[in-house]
Amino acid sequence: MARIISFTGPSGSGKSTLAKGLIAKHAGKVSFMESITTRLPRTKEEQASGEYRFVSIPEFEQMREHDEFLWYVTHNDVSYGTRKEAVGHALQQEERVTLMILVPQVLGTLYDFIIKERRAHGDVSDAWVACYLNPPDPEELSRRLMRRGDTDEMIRARAASESNWFNEARKCGKSLQLLHGSRTVSQNIACIEHFLHLHHVA
Repeated sequence: MARIISFTGPSGSGKSTLAKGLIAKHAGKVSFMESITTRLPRTKEEQASGEYRFVSIPEFEQMREHDEFLWYVTHNDVSYGTRKEAVGHALQQEERVTLMILVPQVLGTLYDFIIKERRAHGDVSDAWVACYLNPPDPEELSRRLMRRGDTDEMIRARAASESNWFNEARKCGKSLQLLHGSRTVSQNIACIEHFLHLHHVA
């Protein structure tokens, strides 16, 4: 059974919504891997979800200087990082699935780390499943982003910076499981359960 499932896709494609749906359906067996970020929480619910740990820029820089991150990136003037210790811990879990929401640029780094960590345990193919969410049509995507508070200028900036994300994601060397943001959350959860046999952990 996969120990890590990652979701990659443009803003508004439904990554967080899908991940939260999986966690709700498989409570106690599926959880977020904590991501460190310098951005502010959008809601109180997000702050309590475990998806992010919100830190100040000086705190983030201190963690970076101490080499705690497997990777860190800056996207739209906000920094995100994932700690090596958190990924290593997730790979050791036998009966739990950890979810990650990732930009394409770090997928190759994750793949290399997993290969190194899992080499002693044999095949790495069951350790990680990488999912890519194609966005819905432009009108629906715009509505989603505006509902969460993005301005027209922010939406245009995101579209420009994320237009080539699928090609970037494919460069990681890992086969991608394609999902579609135009589908309902339940439909995409069913797809994930099918190819991961997630019903075994329910």
